[in-house]
Order: sequence, then structure tokens, then C-alpha cells
Amino acid sequence: MKTTQATTVSLRTSHKNRKARNYGVLAASIAAFVGLSLTAADAATITKANNGTNLDTGASWVGGTAPVGVDIALFNATVATAGNINNIALGSNIAWGQLQITNPAGPLVILSGFVLTLNGVAGVGIDMSAATQNFTFNGSGLTVTATQD
Repeated sequence: MKTTQATTVSLRTSHKNRKARNYGVLAASIAAFVGLSLTAADAATITKANNGTNLDTGASWVGGTAPVGVDIALFNATVATAGNINNIALGSNIAWGQLQITNPAGPLVILSGFVLTLNGVAGVGIDMSAATQNFTFNGSGLTVTATQD
């Protein structure tokens, strides 16, 4: 497990309901504690909506439900306005299964005084294997319990 505190992390491209949410965070925490890797079958892919709403709220995501500790938070072409993800706030401490960046309209820049924890889905915490944009994290801490792709 790697944790950074009050630092900037930059990665560049290479060419339901509350109860269910709590169970997802609990499952991810147990998996991380025991050293197990979450599988893709455990994860739902939740797509970022084309807005600048804090990432901890359902309104920030297509379908109205924010991702939880076992889910993949996907930033793709649905984000058609670059300003909607350039300097976006977490809003609170968040745990996701994986952060996946494919082809949003602009670079993803997350800022906040909060911690983002990526538990890893199928062993991957940050998936930029198909990314067309860069990712920068300017938060209080980034914890990645899996590899970055």
C-alpha cells in the first residue's frame, strides 16, 4: 500500500442506496486488509457525468449514484466539457475500486483537502492504458493498494 500526503501526483498518458454503498466500502476494506484483489465481476463501472459537481455526490455521475470502494470510476467522452474535470473537488474522503481514464474532453485534475483511496480492481488502481488525457491529483492524500496501468 502506497500513501502520499499533501503532495501532487501527476500521471501522463502513454500514446444505489446508502446501505449498498456502505457494504461496498466494507467489502473493499476487507479485501484490502486481507490482501485480496477485487475482480472485475465485483465492480460496477460508474461514468462521470458532464458537470463539475463534487465527486462524492450522486449528481456528479451518470445514473445519480457515486462509485464506492469496489466500483470503477470512469472518465470518458461523456465528459464533453474540459472545464468540468479540470480542478474538480472530491468533496470528502472517497474510496473507489479503480480510477479509469479513457477519452474525456480535457485533463483530469482533482483537488481537495481530502484523501482518495483506490482499492484496485483485478489488481489495477489507476487505469490509463487507453487514456488520451493526463491525470493530476492535488489532494491531501492518494492511497493506491494496487498497481497503476
